[in-house]
Parts: sequence; C-alpha cells; structure tokens
Amino acid sequence: METIVKLPDILSMFQHTYPGTTLALTSDVTANITAQILDRHLDGAFVANFEPNPKMNRIEIFRETLTLVSSSPEISLDDLKNQSMLVFKKGCSYRKNLERWLLNEGVMHAKIMEFGTLETIIGSIRSGLGISLVPKSTVQPLIQSGEVHAHDIPEAYSDISTDSIWNKDAYLTRTMDKFIQTVQAFKTQQTN
Repeated sequence: METIVKLPDILSMFQHTYPGTTLALTSDVTANITAQILDRHLDGAFVANFEPNPKMNRIEIFRETLTLVSSSPEISLDDLKNQSMLVFKKGCSYRKNLERWLLNEGVMHAKIMEFGTLETIIGSIRSGLGISLVPKSTVQPLIQSGEVHAHDIPEAYSDISTDSIWNKDAYLTRTMDKFIQTVQAFKTQQTN
C-alpha cells in the first residue's frame, strides 16, 4: 500500500534492528494483497481496513482519517455529481469507502478515473480534474499550504485502520518472524 506514511519508519526500524536481513516489497490494492496472502504468494502485507478472516493473523498498527480532497474550498453533494472521482483500481479500501459514501448520499453513476499512484491522484486534484478520498496524513502539507482542500465526511466512511496481516497456516520464515516483532514493537512505541 503506497499511502502508508509510517511505512518508512517501520522499515527503518526493521533495518536498524536486523541489519543483515532484507525484504522484497510490492504494492497493490487491499483486495489483491489479501488474496495473495491467502494463496501464500506473499508472506505478509500492510493493508487498509482489513476485514477479519479466520485464516489470517492481524495487527492493527494505527488508525487514521480519510478526507475528501478537492481543488475547491467549498463542495456540495450537487458538485460531487459533476466531479470525477480520482481513485485507485477496484479492490482499494479508500475507493470502496468513497463509493459507499456517495451511494448512501444519493450520488449515482459517479464518473470514475483510475490511477496507479497517489502522486498522480493528488496532482490531478490540484489541477481541478476531480476529487478523491485519501488519508489526511498524506495530504496535510498540501492542505496547510492551500494547494488542496479537505472536506470531512461521516466517520463511518472516514475512520480507517492500517493493519499488518499474514496467513495463519503459512510457515513463518525467520525474516517474517523478525518483521512481525518489529511491527509489534513499532505499535508499542506509537501507543506509549
């Protein structure tokens, strides 16, 4: 998941604690990553808004707030009907929350534009191409500088967790075991 702003801190902590160990990283949307963990194609992953699964272990690392981001300081539901929704591909938790919220607000058949990176989505918002729902922490500097504008949405759609997951039945390599220990230590640091 590209938008985890705390991922570099976790990776740095892992590298400093276990300097002789390496990781291979990949990114994709939550649904695809979860399927790859279940199929044992990946050892572990970070995902957003993980839905509990009896075949998976999970550590909630932190919670954050998603915010609706636009180039305009004011936006109404009527405006949303005419805006393009700038999102990641299907299977993304942020997109899922945005689509659920819009549907519950009566915004049907929203125009969807899919992008592969957060940077492209944010750049497109800045140029007025559309709106998106992203973690507030990832756009906070742009909000403060006035380059984009944040709009609160109901907590049912904006409160999201970032979790570390792995298959309960998969063999844990030493590297994966060390990584899980690092994630747990990071979480402990965050709560103290």
